[in-house]
Amino acid sequence: LNFWPEGETKNFLSRLFKKEKEEVILREMVEVRALVSKVLEARDKTALRVRQPLLKLTVRQHFSDPALLDIIKEEVNVKVVKEDSSLNQDFILDTTLTPELKAEGEMRDFIRGVQEQRKTLGLLPADKVNLTIETSEVGEKLLTKFKTEIMKATQSTSLSFGSNAGNDLKVGEQVFKVKLEK
Repeated sequence: LNFWPEGETKNFLSRLFKKEKEEVILREMVEVRALVSKVLEARDKTALRVRQPLLKLTVRQHFSDPALLDIIKEEVNVKVVKEDSSLNQDFILDTTLTPELKAEGEMRDFIRGVQEQRKTLGLLPADKVNLTIETSEVGEKLLTKFKTEIMKATQSTSLSFGSNAGNDLKVGEQVFKVKLEK
């Protein structure tokens, strides 16, 4: 009785408890997927596309790992996910669009449009381009605000404003004439 295989016992117990934690995470991931599906369905019913960020989602369920809330936040495109066990329903999605959220959604639509033009031109993801954009003062203000994000997402080495013979891209109420040059 003097010798007790301490190392082996610790390994056995850590493996045992690790397995329990993994099972909890896997069970909660199934619940996360179901919740995300319901929230995306709610977004669809309100005609809010997923590219349009929203401010807040409140969920009734508590998750053991905060990383699961980050997954929900990313999948349904909200800024904040809060847990509230006193809710009478599975979730409450705040669909209020602030001017900042609306602008961010328009920026994402602009990026999507530029990416479609890149694809049409047969550009590879690694190909760098110069963007020239013709638009209104309001459109220029919007794109200037998000210039860094747009350039990074579209693999642009420059983004300038001026007359060009590019393709029209409608985003919300704005029309942009976008020319991509490799």
